[in-house]
Amino acid sequence: MFFKKEKNKNFLLQKGVNLASKGEDVDAIKFYDKVLDLDSDHFLALYNKGISLGRIGKYDEELNCLQKALNINPEDVDAWNDKAFALGKLGRYEEQLESLNIALKLDSKHFKALFNKGIVFMGFEKYLEALKCFDEALEVNPMYVDAWYNKGLIFQRRGKDKESLKYYDKTLELDPQYFNALVNKGVALGKLKRYFEELECLNRALKLNPKNIQARFNQAITFMELEKYDDALNSFAEILNLDLNNANVWYNKGIIYEKRGDNEKALECFKKALKLESNKNY
Repeated sequence: MFFKKEKNKNFLLQKGVNLASKGEDVDAIKFYDKVLDLDSDHFLALYNKGISLGRIGKYDEELNCLQKALNINPEDVDAWNDKAFALGKLGRYEEQLESLNIALKLDSKHFKALFNKGIVFMGFEKYLEALKCFDEALEVNPMYVDAWYNKGLIFQRRGKDKESLKYYDKTLELDPQYFNALVNKGVALGKLKRYFEELECLNRALKLNPKNIQARFNQAITFMELEKYDDALNSFAEILNLDLNNANVWYNKGIIYEKRGDNEKALECFKKALKLESNKNY
């Protein structure tokens, strides 16, 4: 009888895991609950249920499940790391850091916990501490692309655009389709007045996500820097197809018309931008 019950629990758990692997977390949770009906202290059912709850945005419930799992097995490093992730989503950053410190006491080489600790330090603007964490994570896993990307982001936030490029390049070497690395590399290149290279990055990014407004806006501004005003207007038109009430677009369209001496169209655009900003601040 005991063997049959254990076999049934394992079958139900595996069904849940299979569904979660396909992104069907709501259905996966139903199977984890069936396991927990048979055994309320089943560590893996609690842990996996917590992960699935997090994926559907139920962070309080995720945290509750992960804490129950940790009450059963307080030495599971992954559970401490995932608990920290849930705490971060809830804005409980000091507690998040505490959970990560516990994870790293259990396993000082857990590269995901090291990385997540770096992200917390970034949020606190403690960039040197964050870099140390990312470097330690990369010592364990040199292929950890998110750590390379965030190193670039730190240098960029500190105004060191030239230095940031080598980390974005490393990111893109590991993952040529890393969208944010393409966009932020473009921003860094633009600040260095390397506009044609910036456009190349933004064009690659927009092939991946043609509806991304920030990348499209950056592209339009770069065209303006190069005095390619027709191209800039085309980029702004793409944005207005997605967001007709984008005040920044209307303002910059006004600048283009003003540069071209079309004061009537420029004034129309500036009025539109001003009205949209006024409505936003009302």
